[in-house]
Amino acid sequence: MKVTEQLGLRFLWADALCIVQDDQPMKEFMIPLMGGIYGKAVLTIVAVSGGHANAGLSGWGGKDILKWIENVVRAGAMTLGVLPDVEEDLKRSPYVKRAWTYQEGCLSARCVIFLNSYAYFHYHESL
Repeated sequence: MKVTEQLGLRFLWADALCIVQDDQPMKEFMIPLMGGIYGKAVLTIVAVSGGHANAGLSGWGGKDILKWIENVVRAGAMTLGVLPDVEEDLKRSPYVKRAWTYQEGCLSARCVIFLNSYAYFHYHESL
């Protein structure tokens, strides 16, 4: 919720809370709607390293996320820097082995991905 607040966003959709996990009819109704939810979201916050919904966001550590994202966005079309090998870390995580997280990554226009000890911004350009 702190990341959402720092970004000046008014609403936060947490699928673990907004879709009642032990209500099968509710899940069957909501799951087909997730493409629209992710597609229309201003930003998707992805907690790759968390083992459960209450694990928090590793890589954040209370930093001012807005300043971090603004620095990336202001760089324009080209951003230079030394980053950890994000793709390799993602491949080793349980995140890429779940269908719903694959959907989350494909359908979200913008993601802040918290992984291990860092966070990074991912932006899908429209075709």
